[in-house]
Amino acid sequence: MMFRGGARFTYANVFDAICFLQKPQWLQQTIRSGTSLAAVKSADRVTVIHRIASDYPSQLQIFQMVYDEAPQLATWTDQYHLSVLKYTLHGGNPAMVSSLLRHPDNLFSLEPNKKSVFTAVVAMGQIDHIQILLNNPAVDLFEFHNTDSLRATPLGTALASGRDYIVYLMLAHPRMRLSACFAELLLDFIEEFDKPKDWIDLVKSVTQ
Repeated sequence: MMFRGGARFTYANVFDAICFLQKPQWLQQTIRSGTSLAAVKSADRVTVIHRIASDYPSQLQIFQMVYDEAPQLATWTDQYHLSVLKYTLHGGNPAMVSSLLRHPDNLFSLEPNKKSVFTAVVAMGQIDHIQILLNNPAVDLFEFHNTDSLRATPLGTALASGRDYIVYLMLAHPRMRLSACFAELLLDFIEEFDKPKDWIDLVKSVTQ
């Protein structure tokens, strides 16, 4: 009833209540009444889009309303420099992740830790998301795999997940580049775990 009366809000806990109670119509009414979603932030600089992406990932309609009403929030980071994209990956809603990966401002290019974000995307296993990032010039595939360990790398994560089709997708991508030390580890892995032999030629073709 409060929202029907034209009330506005400035506190994040009110937004939490709207999400928890699954009331997008309440949010719509407060926006019409003058609520500035961009101004609703907690002490640690967490915005409403951070909160819904991480804590209420099932509320896609409310997420889209916030995204449409205050698109500038998609580029905001909290006090620990964690982005909305990072929060969304934590929440795990593929549709939310897809919206941010397709953002016209190329949100991935603003990430302070691009490698961990790409690795998290690979861990989710969504082919379209991985393809978007493989095509993104802000993704330095060589730098992400310029290491002497398979751990915490996009390809290493794909291998650990057992999703061979993702490994093949990445190795066959025209932008893929691997360091010699990483390629050696990968070839050893292929041999030890009896992975498809055509991977060997792919690895050799993208090694620098």
